[in-house]
Amino acid sequence: MKSLSNIICCVLILQYISGCKPSEKSDNKPVKLPDYPKFEVVISFLADNYSWDAIPPQNQLKLIKKRDGWHIAETTIEEDENGEGSEKVLKDQLFWSARNKSYKKLDYPAAGSGNKDPRRIEQLRQRSSAYNFDNVPYYGYPGWHKDVIDDYGNKSNLSDTMLNALARAYSNYTTELVSNQFGTALEELQMDLPKGQNALDEEQLKTFRKYAHKSTETYKKLLDLNPDFETSIGNISTSYANEYVHNYLILKYFQNRNEAKKELKEGLYDTFMLDQARRYLNSCDSNAILFTNGDNDTYPLLYIQEVLGNRQDVSVINLSLLYAPRYISHLRKKDFVDQPVKMQIPDSFYNDSRADYIYVKENNSNASLNLGDMIDFIVSDDPSTKLQLYNAKRDYIPGRKLSMDIYSSGIPDFELFYNQTPGQSYSLPVFLQNSIVTRSDLAVLDIINSQGFIRPVYFTNPYLPQSFGFKNYLQQEGLAYKLMPYPCDMMNTARQYDILYNKINYPINLNKKPEKTMQMVYSILLNTYSQLANKLASEGKIENAMNILDYCDQNFNPDKLDPDWNYLALAQAWFVMGEPQKGEWHIKKLLDVVLEDTKDETYELPAKQAIFYRMSLLCNQYVPDSETAENVNRELEALFQHGE
Repeated sequence: MKSLSNIICCVLILQYISGCKPSEKSDNKPVKLPDYPKFEVVISFLADNYSWDAIPPQNQLKLIKKRDGWHIAETTIEEDENGEGSEKVLKDQLFWSARNKSYKKLDYPAAGSGNKDPRRIEQLRQRSSAYNFDNVPYYGYPGWHKDVIDDYGNKSNLSDTMLNALARAYSNYTTELVSNQFGTALEELQMDLPKGQNALDEEQLKTFRKYAHKSTETYKKLLDLNPDFETSIGNISTSYANEYVHNYLILKYFQNRNEAKKELKEGLYDTFMLDQARRYLNSCDSNAILFTNGDNDTYPLLYIQEVLGNRQDVSVINLSLLYAPRYISHLRKKDFVDQPVKMQIPDSFYNDSRADYIYVKENNSNASLNLGDMIDFIVSDDPSTKLQLYNAKRDYIPGRKLSMDIYSSGIPDFELFYNQTPGQSYSLPVFLQNSIVTRSDLAVLDIINSQGFIRPVYFTNPYLPQSFGFKNYLQQEGLAYKLMPYPCDMMNTARQYDILYNKINYPINLNKKPEKTMQMVYSILLNTYSQLANKLASEGKIENAMNILDYCDQNFNPDKLDPDWNYLALAQAWFVMGEPQKGEWHIKKLLDVVLEDTKDETYELPAKQAIFYRMSLLCNQYVPDSETAENVNRELEALFQHGE
C-alpha cells in the first residue's frame, strides 16, 4: 500500500507540474492587441468594394470595433419634442469577423453598380480616430472602455501597447462616470448628479477616485516598462503627468478645488514641459484670459499654477470643455479659480439644452448687431425671439454680422499693452462663419464681450478664433495670440522680441531626439523664433535679429532635432543678414534630412516638391553658383518629373 500510494503521489505531482508549465509559459508571454486589420485597411476595403449612393444624405456611416470584429453602422440624428438631438443607429452590420479573420458581405450596392461618392468615405475617416482604433482592442461604441477593462483589467504581463489601451479605458471610464464627454458612456454606469459643483456624494467620490487611480497606476506601469513609449500626445511620461491633472480638473469643476488638489503631486513633468507651460503663461499680459485647446497646452499650465504657484493671475480656459455647463459655472466662482471670469449669460441658460446649439439665420443686411444685444436676444424668453424649426421653437441669432463696442478709457494700461492713445473708441467686428453656434462658441463670445478688453484675451491656437472672423485682429505675442481691438499685423517685432528674448528664452536641453509628437512642439517653437528673426532681418534690426538667430543656433541643434520647414526661414534670415555661409548650412541640413526620407514617411511628394522649390528660390537668389544650389535644382527637377 505504501508503495502504491507513493506511485500515485508521484503521478499526481508529475501531472501538476506538467499542467503548470504551459500556464507559466503563457503567463510569461506578453498580452498584445487582438489581431484586427488596421483602420486604414478597413476604410480602403470599404471604398474599393461598396457604393454609398443608396444611403440617404442625412444618414452617417460609423465604424465600430467590437469583440466579434469590425462593424459598419448607419446612424442619423433624431430630435425629441424639446428639440434635443441624439444619435440613433439605423443599421449595424458585422463587416470583418474576428472568428473567421475575413470580411463579410454588406447589405450595400457593390462598387461600380452606381455613382460612387467618395465624400462618404472621407466623412467616415474624419468622424473616426485611426489612433484609437489601432491602439485599443475595442472602440467606437457606448461601453467600449468597460469591455476593455473586463477583458484585460485583471490580466498580468500586458504589452506596452495593451497597458496604454487599458489606461485609456480607465481614463474614459472615469470621465464618463460623471459625464458623457466622449459620447460613449453607458447610461447604467453614469452617476445621477445634481447640477453645479459639489455634486458627488461620499460614495460616488470614492468610486470616481478608484478608477481615476487605476488610470494613473496603469500609466505608471507603462512608464516603468517602456519609458520611451510614445502615446497620442507625446512621451508616456507626459501622458502619465497629464492624467493626474485630468483627474484634478474634473474634480475641480464637478466637486471643489480642495478635493481636486488631492489628485496632484510634485515632480510630475520634466523640465521642458514645465518651461513650455511657463512660455505660454508668460506670453500673456497680467490678469489675462488664455483660451487653450488640447492636453499639452492645458494640463501643464494648470499644474504649475496649482502646484508651483506660477502666474495664477491668468485664467486658463480649455475650449474643448466649454461644452460642459459645470465647467462654465466653475469659472465664475472665487472658491474654484484664482481669477473668476465675468460673463453675461446666467448659469441657468448654459445649464439648459437651449444652449446646445443655436441657429444662425442668414441676413443680407450690412448692419451688424451689438454682441451684448445678441446675447440678450438669445437669452430672452419672448416667443418673438424664437425660430420655428421642425416641431419646436429654437433660439437663433438674426444674422452673421455682430460687433463689440470697446471704450479704451476703461482699459488698464491701454497705452502700454496696445500702443494706442487712451480715450479712443473701437468696434470689434464679429462674423459667424458657421451656421450653428454651440454652447462652447457662445461661451467664448460671452467671455470676450463681458471683459470689454479690461482683461486681455489670448488663444494658443490662431485658427480657432478665426471662425468668429478675428483673423486680422490677432497679434502673436510669444507663443500666444492676443485679440486686439483694432486691425493689426500678426507680429509686432518690438513686442515679440521683448517677450521671446527677455521673458521666455528658457534654454532647451536635449539628450536625445524627441519622439514624433514632441518634435511638433519643438517645431512650433522654432517656427516662432525663426519667423521673428526673418522679420527683424528684413526690417534692418540687425542686433536683435542676431540675438534671436544665436538663440536658435544654441537651442535647435539639427543633430538632435530633425530640421523641417522652419530651417528655410532661418536660412533666409541669415542670407538677409549677409551671412550666406550660414544660410547655405541650414539649407544643406534640411536637404540631407529630406533626401534620407526615401519612403515618404514624413514628406509626401507634394510636400517635398514645395520644400525643394523654396530651397531652389533661396539658393538661386543668394548662392547661385554653389554646389548646394546645383544639388537642390537637380533634385527639384527629378521630383517634378516623378510627379508627372
